[in-house]
Amino acid sequence: MAKTKKHAGGRPTKYKSEYCDILIEYFDSEPFSEIEIPHYQNDGVTLKWMDKKIIPNRMPTLRKFAKKIGVHVSNVYEWVKKHKEFRDAFTCAQDIRKDWLIDLGLSGLTPPLSYKFTAINVTDMSDKTETKLDVSNAPAVVIIGANSRDGGSAADNND
Repeated sequence: MAKTKKHAGGRPTKYKSEYCDILIEYFDSEPFSEIEIPHYQNDGVTLKWMDKKIIPNRMPTLRKFAKKIGVHVSNVYEWVKKHKEFRDAFTCAQDIRKDWLIDLGLSGLTPPLSYKFTAINVTDMSDKTETKLDVSNAPAVVIIGANSRDGGSAADNND
């Protein structure tokens, strides 16, 4: 009797190597679009003029990418862990999204605090405040504590 090969168990992966290029292409989108807004005469039919307006696009996310290819986002995170080529594509997509956010923020199309919150929470950007403390002219301070070197207490030193 011939041995049958055992199945490892579980559902087969939905991962495909072409998802690497699809991921990068998905994230490599423009941060804003230009739309035309028609203005009509009072009759509502005759066109008077067209305005152009620049509007922000929706930010690409891993969740939206997963939806696009028909899988749950948890599958995509598993692929990042298990497939080096996909992990590399994911790192590239994160860099693209960071540039996307910088371009959007500099365009002035979004409220500054919303932009700041998003940039800090979805990239490696951070908000830092540096404070310099100049102690070069400060007087020397001697602190006598309860545990002096000889093992005595501070009260013992007040003879």
